[in-house]
Amino acid sequence: MADYEKEVSSGLPIMEKETLSEDRRGSLPPKVAKHANDADEAMKAFAGHEGELLELDDATSKRLLRRIDLHLMPWYTKKEQGTRTGIWFSFNGWGQIFGGLVAYGIAKGARLHGSSIAPWKIIFLVTGLLTAVIGVLFLIFMPDNQLNARWLKPLDRRLAIERVRVNQQGIGNKHFKLYQLKEALLDPLTWAFAFYALTADIPNGGISNFFSQLIVSFGYTPEESLLYGTPGGAVEVVTLVFCGYYGDRYRNRLLISSSGLIVSILGMILIVALPLSNAKGRLAGYYLTQASPTIFVALLSLIATNVAGYTKKTTVAAIFLISYCAGNIIGWFSANTV
Repeated sequence: MADYEKEVSSGLPIMEKETLSEDRRGSLPPKVAKHANDADEAMKAFAGHEGELLELDDATSKRLLRRIDLHLMPWYTKKEQGTRTGIWFSFNGWGQIFGGLVAYGIAKGARLHGSSIAPWKIIFLVTGLLTAVIGVLFLIFMPDNQLNARWLKPLDRRLAIERVRVNQQGIGNKHFKLYQLKEALLDPLTWAFAFYALTADIPNGGISNFFSQLIVSFGYTPEESLLYGTPGGAVEVVTLVFCGYYGDRYRNRLLISSSGLIVSILGMILIVALPLSNAKGRLAGYYLTQASPTIFVALLSLIATNVAGYTKKTTVAAIFLISYCAGNIIGWFSANTV
């Protein structure tokens, strides 16, 4: 009994101690050898620093957080991720505002001064070139983890990893693990996430791709529809930031984010129920529908914080985003055939 208590108090089960003792004799046990190369990337940061004490006080943590925010990197603790995910996704709304203004300017310029190519082609060239340039900049300057962050000193890189130790997820392990794939495929939550992404984004596929035609149907001109679509982006920005912040503050992301879904349902009721002559009321209804991504973004943040294991996390995220794309495609075809 005394021996058993000694084994338990050491924090290692009896069989594990026997396994380790075999390793001390020079023979690597098969269970250990199987995952010998599977150590998390975080282990590299502490190689050669055995026994060194790292102190991470609140001031240092806040200083690192400011630098991480400034460089748009997703190295956050669980309690920080909901707000940041909302802010990141809100740039869809900023894109709608910017894109609408650019499209309106190009359309008006082409009408007043003419153009050698169709205005819609100019829009695709402008946004496509911007996307390509930003993609190259990200490829060059954005690190894939804390260890490759050139804008952090070596000590700060280790402290940045220490910050997220509380997540108990490491910082990434690129080795494929079949058991994690099976776990992801057999987890009911994976398919609950996928079902929501599929069904919720069917209407999104129609409204997002055909919002200009929708506004035209209210009685506005095609040129006006480009300009009047921009406030919808502002609604998306405000609701995502609001729900992300208060979801983290009250530690209930899904409940807080449901408010955005309620607002969007109210907007759809206004579009359908108001008389056709009430163009302004129906336009306001369209603006309210742009609050709908709040739940989707909350689920994205939950995948980031609640799913551990590199293979499992990437599998769940992939299924979720495939379902999102499938919903949008179905919505596009549905709107095209009406």
